Amino acid sequence: MRSHFLTCSHSLFFLLLLAIACSQKKRTPFPLNETEYAPPVNVRLDKPEIRYIPDSVKTGLWIENIKTKKIERRHDSDALFPSQQIPIGKPVINIDTFVNVRPCLPPYKIKKSNSSFISQKSSISNQIPLPPNAEVRNIIPRYVSCTNPLIKSAGLPRRPDAALKNLRYLSQDQGLPGTVVNCLLLDSYNRLWIGTENGLVVFDGVNMLIYSTAQGLSNNYIWSLLEDNQKRIWIGTYGGGVNVWDGNQWSIYSTTQGLSNNDVRCLLEDSQKRIWIGTYGGGINVWNESRLNIYGIAQGISDNHISSLLEDHQKRVWIGTYGGGVNIWDGNQWSIYSITHGLSNNDIRCLLEDSQKKIWIGTSGGGINVWDGSNWNVYDSVQGLINNDVRCLLEDHQKRIWIGTDRGGINLLDGNYWIKYNSANGLSNNEVRSLLEDNQKRIWIGTYGGGVNLFDGNQWSVYGTNQGLSNKTVMSLLEDNQNRIWIGTYGGGINVWNGSHWSVYGTDQGLTNNFVNALLEDSQKRIWIGTNGGGINLWEGSHLRLFTTSQGISNNSVMCFLEDSQKRIWVGTSGGGVNVWDGIHWSVYSTAQGLSNNDVRSLLEDSQKRVWVGTSGGGVNVWDGNCWSIYSTDQGLSNNDIRCLLEDSRNRIWIGTFGGGINVFVPNKNFELLKFTTDQGLSDNAIILLSEDSAGYIYAGTGNGLTVFTSIYDYPAIVARYGKNDGLPFIDFNDGNGGRGLVTRKDRKLWGTGIVLTVLEPDTQMDTIRASVYITRIDRMEKELVLGKINNDIRYKGVTAPSPYNIPTNLSLSYDSDHLSIHYTASGLFSEMHDIRYRYILERDDWFGSSQPAWSPISVEHKTDYRNLSPGAYTFRVAARGRNGLWSDPAEFSFEIRPPWWKSRAYYIIQFLVVMLMFTAALFFSRRKTEKNLKIAYIIITLALLFVFEYGQDLLEDYFSSLLGNIIILKIGLGLGMAALLVPMQGWVRKFLRMREAEMILRERKRELALRRIGMKGDLEQVLKENRKLKTENERVKQKIEETEAEIKQLKNENKHLKESGF
Repeated sequence: MRSHFLTCSHSLFFLLLLAIACSQKKRTPFPLNETEYAPPVNVRLDKPEIRYIPDSVKTGLWIENIKTKKIERRHDSDALFPSQQIPIGKPVINIDTFVNVRPCLPPYKIKKSNSSFISQKSSISNQIPLPPNAEVRNIIPRYVSCTNPLIKSAGLPRRPDAALKNLRYLSQDQGLPGTVVNCLLLDSYNRLWIGTENGLVVFDGVNMLIYSTAQGLSNNYIWSLLEDNQKRIWIGTYGGGVNVWDGNQWSIYSTTQGLSNNDVRCLLEDSQKRIWIGTYGGGINVWNESRLNIYGIAQGISDNHISSLLEDHQKRVWIGTYGGGVNIWDGNQWSIYSITHGLSNNDIRCLLEDSQKKIWIGTSGGGINVWDGSNWNVYDSVQGLINNDVRCLLEDHQKRIWIGTDRGGINLLDGNYWIKYNSANGLSNNEVRSLLEDNQKRIWIGTYGGGVNLFDGNQWSVYGTNQGLSNKTVMSLLEDNQNRIWIGTYGGGINVWNGSHWSVYGTDQGLTNNFVNALLEDSQKRIWIGTNGGGINLWEGSHLRLFTTSQGISNNSVMCFLEDSQKRIWVGTSGGGVNVWDGIHWSVYSTAQGLSNNDVRSLLEDSQKRVWVGTSGGGVNVWDGNCWSIYSTDQGLSNNDIRCLLEDSRNRIWIGTFGGGINVFVPNKNFELLKFTTDQGLSDNAIILLSEDSAGYIYAGTGNGLTVFTSIYDYPAIVARYGKNDGLPFIDFNDGNGGRGLVTRKDRKLWGTGIVLTVLEPDTQMDTIRASVYITRIDRMEKELVLGKINNDIRYKGVTAPSPYNIPTNLSLSYDSDHLSIHYTASGLFSEMHDIRYRYILERDDWFGSSQPAWSPISVEHKTDYRNLSPGAYTFRVAARGRNGLWSDPAEFSFEIRPPWWKSRAYYIIQFLVVMLMFTAALFFSRRKTEKNLKIAYIIITLALLFVFEYGQDLLEDYFSSLLGNIIILKIGLGLGMAALLVPMQGWVRKFLRMREAEMILRERKRELALRRIGMKGDLEQVLKENRKLKTENERVKQKIEETEAEIKQLKNENKHLKESGF
């Protein structure tokens, strides 16, 4: 039985080694194939209802063509009739730069004149040295600890009502501490730093982290921002010198530390990693680790009031001053340019080097001076600049120059044209102070009093009556063979845009009605105009032909047109069914000819030359040349009110319903029908318009925004939704033109929405930008975790970059810190903050169970709570995605919750050793055959089992608590379970001891038998020994007998001899 105890000990030891060996980190893979919305409902269409045309009417209702009314052209002009032309000003480029555009006249040139220079040559030739005559000061910063910033949830950017482009702004209502934005910076982690008159803001797309003097800043008025090569943020202030943020603390440089002046207006890091600090009154300070070189008038520059700094491609440093022109240091000498040398003004406010290596200089009152290497080119109000007081400059990714002016708003120089953006068309304030282009090619505009504006005008534009349209409601759209845009309105007739002006056609010009529902250009380049009550107007170039009920059509309310492959014109009417024009006759198809409903809203000819007719209330009717096949809710459609039809580039039929979402008919998939509603991600179930662009994207205009589809593994999938926060000023799409939007030859998308015409420009490049996700804050027991000195409750080894998210590394918390809240954010997608989605997971690092936690469902929340966490090591991971659906790499945060001492690892080891000692003691006492010793062994084994069960209960509690969560019920259940196991285990112990006792008795009996065998063996040997003695005596006696017999025989022989001899 000793082997049983050894086996038990070895098993426990093996389990301990297994627990240590299997405590490897297991990572649950990220579920890339899961989507935010439910998959489309997949149904199989039932067989359609077949209706044949009655024999009495083989080809529909045939009406002889009545002589049409002709209206001859009355003026020899490009217009159809004397059209109302609304001048828009000077020529424009295209429809998206229609407003506030005028040509840029050539700049006047000033030949180069010799600049003033001061020679200060240096012997260093392989780099640009600093001027040798600087005042040199050793500088040691003042270090200030930074408390946690004030955190505000950023409100959604607001779009002004006057905004014609996608122009929105953030101000105090959205979380900014001030309205004056002097500087902007996008750091290497795609966070936007905003310098205001009332503090510094770090905007990550979700929250605004606000730093002020309360958090350690030396001054709240921020002039300038810079990120250096070590990712430190330099902050120039008004009166507080320079503050440097390294992620943990502030380093402050002021006059106390050696700075020449505390009013810091501009900052520059040159190619040699030196920091140039421009001050207002103290000249230039060049920081090189622990030393400052100071340059002022005494050292050769023209003015001590520095406004701007620039290093060009030749590593020359340009210094703009508030009255002394431009100073240039080229490594050998100072060159000074002022009015005397060709500048238009000595008050320099900004500097820019463009992609063509030209230097742009913005002046206060003198417009812009552009240095091309030999001459000055001046742009001012004469050349079209809206204001000569230029405060900031930017070249965007399209090489356009953005010019921020004081009180004049923005001038955008796009080739040879000026485009103006000001408060009249959406800018929050006309005093522009800073410009920035972010990683998504969006322009940020800092203003004096209007906060910061976000310009995304390269995507969205809107046009209304103020821009020349005759009516605010757009119903139908057409691009003709001359690339002119025809716009049918609801009450304003037709507007034709030819690239320079609008031409308006209404009843005064010969139209029968100003309510235009549908437009079509046929193969003969004629324009078919469908009106609401006025029938059809057919423009044939030289005259207008009118078709009404008097000329043969069934109804004067025309809703849609279609030209089929046989060049017949199909006309859908409201109440009159379908009319088909073959060039000579009208054929009418209505309910009498098998149509399910006479209210026809959309028409489509598919790739198999079948004609699909969408009706309002009768579902879809499909004409194959012989009969009607009718699909309705009885066959599986989600709704019978059909507003739009589309066959995409993959030959799928898209059916937009009013109230039932989208039905996608896949003819090659056994009549498979996919249904999309708001449950699957649609903006709304009322589908008004459908269109497809050249890239295969499907655009669904609804009653509540725009939804964009693409194809993933040959199945439709939603990739984007657009609403007011994405640039749509009106999210209700107008019903008309058979449910078709317009996609032009240049891939522009045009729709009528609300009271404007909305234009979505084609993306110049695919959006492949992934969000950057960060852990931003940890809350412990519903309070923010404040990092400070290490104590018994909170232990950590350091903090993680990037700043300013000071997240502790190797965080260790006491066992009673079992409630954590983890905050996170995705930065870099500022304009998509409402479209950012998250998934997260919390994994146990020290558990060796087979089960793994799952990633959370897709969520918009940027915070998650964990309660009743059991002691152990954990890793939290979170990933984010933007509108393009691309998930970021997960951000990780690891921590541990220490167990109490009675659940610590050391305690368990001691417990294990005690159990081993108790088993050894039990083995020792069980070897004694007295009843007392057996009872002692029984008690020891029972206590050892109690220890083992306590250890097992702790392990099971740690495991199941992560699954069940309710600790009280769990403890009761485990306690009852352990008690239920302990009773039979005690029986097993008693049985074992009884077996041990029987074994000892059997051993004793065996011993007695052995002893008996030993005694019997000794007696046998004695007998054998005596037997041998007897045998020896017997042989001796026998020998004596033989000797005696020999003597007797001899005596007999002697006697005989005697007798014979005669004795």
